[in-house]
Amino acid sequence: MFVRPKFDASSADLQRSERAIVCRAERLLNDASAEVKAAHPGIQLESMLGEGDPRDVLCNRASEDFVDFIIVGSQGKTALTKAMRGSVSQHLLHHAPCPVLIYPPSRAKVLTNDFKREVNEMATKSHPNLVRLVGYCLDFSPVTERMEQIVIYEFMANGDLEQWIGPSAKEPLTIRQRLDILIGMARGLEYLHEFGVVHRDIKPANVLLDDKMKAKLADFGLVRHGEGTSVAATRVMGTPGYVDPAYYKSQKATPMADVHSFGVVMLTVLTARKAICNLESDQVNLKTWVTPLVASSNVAAFKDPDLEAPDTMVLRMARLAISCTAMPTATRPSMSRVLAELMVIKDEFLGLETNRMAERIDRELDASTPQDFDGELARIASIKSYSGM
Repeated sequence: MFVRPKFDASSADLQRSERAIVCRAERLLNDASAEVKAAHPGIQLESMLGEGDPRDVLCNRASEDFVDFIIVGSQGKTALTKAMRGSVSQHLLHHAPCPVLIYPPSRAKVLTNDFKREVNEMATKSHPNLVRLVGYCLDFSPVTERMEQIVIYEFMANGDLEQWIGPSAKEPLTIRQRLDILIGMARGLEYLHEFGVVHRDIKPANVLLDDKMKAKLADFGLVRHGEGTSVAATRVMGTPGYVDPAYYKSQKATPMADVHSFGVVMLTVLTARKAICNLESDQVNLKTWVTPLVASSNVAAFKDPDLEAPDTMVLRMARLAISCTAMPTATRPSMSRVLAELMVIKDEFLGLETNRMAERIDRELDASTPQDFDGELARIASIKSYSGM
């Protein structure tokens, strides 16, 4: 059921909603606008949401546990949209924006396997580098005669990694930021693999960043390694350029499929190019293009010009990335090994003691109330002085 929201969509609200990151939507609720207008003729959706795609909808889910939320700026299947206001138990979210994952509607009055798998897996998983499952919403629409399925995750203030790399990036990421993001991804994948769980769709758009630029994996096409011949296990998921060719051919998901995709993401982070990129008017596979350049140590030819980092460091990371995509798959490193190598690279090139001091302060800030401002400035200054920054 769709009803009028309990707040006014003022210009300030819309500005806040534009800053609110959000959700990955696999389907628009195309009938929402008509249903809202039919129930509340006075609502002018176009004026509330502004100009843009006419499919943009004002969407409200009403039940005992779910309250109002807005979805704006939808572009279609797998498009990023923006959501504002809490949509699950206000005492949990305190009116904070949160991302919403909308599954394709089920034609039957039952849950789809994708939805059940994601909820069941993520409800039992907790890790700093996985987005937190806040709740989910189920509703059978009498208009479409379909089951609407929505998964709601924690709010991630800095969007996804795709928004931070390439020519349209918000601003260039430092080498430390890029390395920390990759380390966070590796930790999240290592955790999933310990449970025998494969993500299956690792790519920059599925790496969300919180207000501290900490990376968290999202949009899970989860499957347990060894599920045999079940539909969930055999249906190939992934994105062209990132998906493991061995997985695509065999249709058998293993942790090595995630390792391959992670390696391609590493290359996108180092080159600021997409997995399928344009070079001299031709579309080429990033891995295919980079591999000979890495083999010849021609760092200048593939390195992101905005990346300020030693060529030796970039080359070492690129070689690690290429090893993640190796064939046969048995020659690829595990995520634990990849994580260990990234930590060694960080320690060697960015300073072991400085890293430890920064991580200790981060842990203290996460676990306690904020320190006084002057004290924090002094601590930051001491770190910069120690590291020669």
